[in-house]
Formats: sequence, structure tokens, C-alpha cells
Amino acid sequence: MSDFFRECETISSIEDLLDKVNSLLAGYSIDSAYLRGQADYAWGLRPTISRRLPYAGFETQGYDKDRENNLLHRFRRYARAFLERDVDERELVFLARHHGIPVRLLDWTSNPLVALYYACVDDGKLNKDGSVWVFLRRKHPKREDYYDIYDSNWPPPLEVKGVKIIYAPYVSPRIPAQSGHFTTQADPDKEIETYDPSNYEVKDFDVEKIEKWKIPSGKKTDFILQLERCGINERALFPDLDGIARSIVRTEVLRTGLSIAL
Repeated sequence: MSDFFRECETISSIEDLLDKVNSLLAGYSIDSAYLRGQADYAWGLRPTISRRLPYAGFETQGYDKDRENNLLHRFRRYARAFLERDVDERELVFLARHHGIPVRLLDWTSNPLVALYYACVDDGKLNKDGSVWVFLRRKHPKREDYYDIYDSNWPPPLEVKGVKIIYAPYVSPRIPAQSGHFTTQADPDKEIETYDPSNYEVKDFDVEKIEKWKIPSGKKTDFILQLERCGINERALFPDLDGIARSIVRTEVLRTGLSIAL
């Protein structure tokens, strides 16, 4: 296993998760860690545009650049009627991702509890080990190496050369509620943990190292209950009417439901 990517830890408690993040951050600034929760340990760090998209007995066959551009073009055309304005190509990819269009952005959070929530909350995966991924931003990057979508010296998000962290424009209150950030990558069909940073100029590659921590399937229900007590739930992470409604229903299930065998 390379120095860039390691999978070596199992999370036994919320305190354990926080301790591991703090340990990993030793020698780094406090805002250097980015985390992502996934409900199935077998999944790699692959953005939505490169995943197979199933519907009605059909499915796509992985990443296709023409499909990516076509999806964004169609979304931009139809969205204008609702936004009452045009959206430039830099904002477009974030707005499209927020509303469910597959793109090469991958969601991350700076809040470990939010990552743990996403590792546990999928009911269809409760019998599968989940994962919390964490990566550290490269130490002491130059200010001019930070990607700024409003700076025309940087290419649009779909044209980066390596892997870059992007601070998203404010297209939804969900982004700050989830302490959200994004990565974008040159090759969406390549899982981030399989990249070789030595193949890129320093300014084009923001990730110094990645770790993958296991969330045991047998702990998921306990974690969900603990996170609910910490206020990490749909209502907090999705501050809109849909999030409120889902949170009310899920809280009711936790309050009055019966445990079922998985």
C-alpha cells in the first residue's frame, strides 16, 4: 500500500472517530482534513458521472465526456426558466450537482459527524460495513494555488489537470449546513485513491494523503441513534421543507418503531 493511500482503521465510537481525526491532523492546520462517508466499504472515491446509472432495466456504461457535457447543457437550458437568469459554466456544475445531475464533483465535509452520518444512514446498506474517508490537504499551499472559481486564471471545474479542492458558490443552504466542500478531478473514471500525485505539478494536486476507516455494520444503528442525539439528522443537514419532513418521519420511527432483523 502506498504512502498516499492507507486503509487501516476501524471506528469503534464517535470519540474514536474524533481522536483519529485529531491524530491525523498533527502538524497540519485545523482546516486541512476533509471527510466523506460512504455506506458500502467496497465503494471507491468515484464521482457520480462515472458510475453506472440504472433505470427501467437499462444502465449507462460508465464515464463519457460527451454525456457529461450534454447533461450539463440540457440542465442549463431547462433551468433558466426557473432561475430567471443564465448560469455561467463555473456555477453550473455545482447547481447541477445539487439537483442530482451526475458530474465529476465529489462531496466532502469538514465535519467528522456529517461523514459518519452518511456512512450509516442508508437503510439498504445497514448489513454492509461502511467507510469514512479522510484526506489531508497538501501542507502549506501557496495562496495562489487555492482554486477560486471566480478567478479566470483558473480553468473551469471540468478542465482541471489533477485533483483540486473547490469551495462551492452558495447555490444551496445545504452546503454550509453540511460543512460541504468538493473535489473535482481530471479523470472522473479514475478513483481518487488510485491517483499517483507524482504525476502532477504541485499546484494541480491538492491531496497529500488519504485514509479509509471502516464503520462496522453492527455499529451503524448505534451511531445513527447517537448522531440523532447530537443533532446530526435530516433537519439539520437539509434545512428545507423536504429535510424537515424526512427528519420528522425518521424521528417518529426511532421513537415508536420496532427493531427488525436484517
